[in-house]
Amino acid sequence: MWIYFGKPDKVHIRYKQSPVSRRRTESIGAYLEMPDIPQRKGKREVERIPFAITSRLYQESFEAKRALKLEEEYKTMERKNDKEKQTLQLN
Repeated sequence: MWIYFGKPDKVHIRYKQSPVSRRRTESIGAYLEMPDIPQRKGKREVERIPFAITSRLYQESFEAKRALKLEEEYKTMERKNDKEKQTLQLN
């Protein structure tokens, strides 16, 4: 409490007031909205391969990849050849 004297006939009393009312029991969450937390759409599928190029497992996985690649390439070449044969037969 502060007391000061302005004019000799009046005494003014001022009470300290805090800028925030202490009677409120609500939390700040009632006034603020939290944004939604982004969710992952899917889990990544990572192929784990050995890192040493001299290991047997690495060589086997490398050969398997090479075989799949050659097989896909062979299939595309067959399709191209079939298309060429069909166009030659139509002409």
